[in-house]
Amino acid sequence: MYRDVFSMVDRVHHMLSRVVSSGDVVVDATAGRGNDTLFLAQLVGELGKVWAFDIQEEACAITREKLAQEHITWANVVCANHDRLAAYVQTPIKAGIFNLGYLPGANHQMITKGETTLAALQGMMELLLPEGIIILVCYLGHDGGRCEYDMICELSESLPAANWCVEECRLLNKRLAPRIIVIKKLDN
Repeated sequence: MYRDVFSMVDRVHHMLSRVVSSGDVVVDATAGRGNDTLFLAQLVGELGKVWAFDIQEEACAITREKLAQEHITWANVVCANHDRLAAYVQTPIKAGIFNLGYLPGANHQMITKGETTLAALQGMMELLLPEGIIILVCYLGHDGGRCEYDMICELSESLPAANWCVEECRLLNKRLAPRIIVIKKLDN
C-alpha cells in the first residue's frame, strides 16, 4: 500500500469530477471492486450512462452488488475483456478510466495485458468527446506491469500534440508507486 500526502484515488476522482457532469456517458474499463464505477455513476446521475467492464465474474458480481446497494440502474456491468468495449459502447463518451493490474484480494496471475489494454484504449479514444479525458492508473510492481506501462507510454508519446494533451503523475521517490496517465482530447 502506498501512503502519501496525495491519495492516488483522490487525485483520479478529482480529475474525473472536473470533467464529468450529469447526463454524460462514461466507461470504467476495469470495474474491479466497483469503486470507480460507483463514483462515475454518482457523477453522471440517472440521466447519464456508465459502462463498466471486467473479465472476472467475481469483479462483475462485486460491482453489480455495490451499484444495487445504492439503487443505481444507469450503469451496465459487462463481464468481458475491456478490448471488446466497442461492441457495447457506440455513443460518444466524456471520460474513461483504467485501473490496471489485478483484482485486489484475488488471483494475482489474472492481470490486464498490454495488448488488450491498448486495443481498449484506442477504441475509447475514438469515442472520446472533445475536452474528454481517459485516465490510466498503471501499477509497475507485478509481472507484466512495467511492459503494459511502457506500451501505454509509447502510444501516448506518439499522439499529435495538436489533438491530444497527455500528462503523467507519479511519485518520484517511490519507484514502484502507481503512475497516472491522463489523456485529454483537445477541442480543435
